[in-house]
Amino acid sequence: MLNLLVLDFDQTIISPHTFQYLQSEEARIKQEIVKSKMTFKTPAAQEQYIQDQVAAYMKEQLTKGMFNINNRQLLKALIQNALDNDDDVAIASFTKYPAAVVAALGFMGIPKEYIRKIKLACYLPETAAQKAEGKNNHVLSIINDSEHKDAYGKVILVDDDANNIAKFEQAGLGIGILAENAAEDRNYLYYAAGNLKVDLELSSKTAAAASVAAPAKPILPYDDAMKLLELLYPTVDKSKPNSNWLIKQDDNSLSLAIPRTEKIDIEKLGVLLKHIQACIPGNEKNAILRESSRGGTVINISAAGISACAQAYRQMIKASNNLQQLPSGKEYTWATKTNHNGTVCMSLAKPCKDAEIPKLQEFFAQVQEALGENAAEATLATSSRDKDAMVIRISLPGMNMLADFDPEEKLKTGAASSGVVKKSTTSDGRRP
Repeated sequence: MLNLLVLDFDQTIISPHTFQYLQSEEARIKQEIVKSKMTFKTPAAQEQYIQDQVAAYMKEQLTKGMFNINNRQLLKALIQNALDNDDDVAIASFTKYPAAVVAALGFMGIPKEYIRKIKLACYLPETAAQKAEGKNNHVLSIINDSEHKDAYGKVILVDDDANNIAKFEQAGLGIGILAENAAEDRNYLYYAAGNLKVDLELSSKTAAAASVAAPAKPILPYDDAMKLLELLYPTVDKSKPNSNWLIKQDDNSLSLAIPRTEKIDIEKLGVLLKHIQACIPGNEKNAILRESSRGGTVINISAAGISACAQAYRQMIKASNNLQQLPSGKEYTWATKTNHNGTVCMSLAKPCKDAEIPKLQEFFAQVQEALGENAAEATLATSSRDKDAMVIRISLPGMNMLADFDPEEKLKTGAASSGVVKKSTTSDGRRP
């Protein structure tokens, strides 16, 4: 049965909130029209000119990395696969600039034939009462204008505003999915895809269309960038005040930008920089702290640095999986942690105490045995949160060794595999 997916724009599809920027650009364009004494045949022609100019501004800001599409590839796959599945897709936004919304969709790499199928409800509420109804009037206008209005099995609204979701569900219009932190948390996309029963990878049909629309210049592998963010966010959520990660396509880099940075924020950025550099030992120059041309301070990570950090993330996942295959390993879960000196390690997600400690000590012996002569890379330590509890911590080099460790071979032979007992080195003899 046909479904309708309705997506909010600001803070759901795109970050940061763009309306005020677009409104300021409209004011600038109008001043330019007056100053240059431009004339138009009709008010509609002038409005179209303004829309076109605002759309050009949107594309420019996306290209510069000042605006950012949230979870770009996953979102693109959701939209295109839903349309290929004969579902309807719409965008409901409190904005006066539908042309800018279309420009953002084009920047995402969605082919024109798909964009033409996307329904738009982009306008500001006229009264306070309409605004209080959230996106309900927008959604109803989309439904009523659709040739499929009596055929929808599900109507799904994805929005970053909890009030909009609550009003939508209270009115019985359909399923609301809150994208409260869309720039960082991708779960809302998985929920939407699950309800629509579509994949979040481009189908063969959409992949073919994407290859036609793909830019000629190769861009940073999206997966590597996301792996890096997954690695860093557990360590920086308290060190990341009012900031945004931006994937910049002009130089294949990733930047964490904090405008108008206060001294205390610069100090927090410095700590975060240490965390990043700890993931790429020997390549620290690929992550730097610098002043922004817009008056703030940023961390800039080159494409090489991103790929190195992403590899560190993959090593942690492999190490965690291998540890779970050891006797009693399934009882423990692991998380990325950072020490005060900035080094990155993997640590038990939950400290153990009282009767759990003897079992933890037995498991720690298994971990040390797996590391062989590098057993010192793992430590059994007092929890920083509870002096009566204990955790296991494994350093970054130790995680690299465990990622190559073959648990099945270990359990069969009783001896550490050859990939563990030798110290891992780089081509110039340094430890990784």
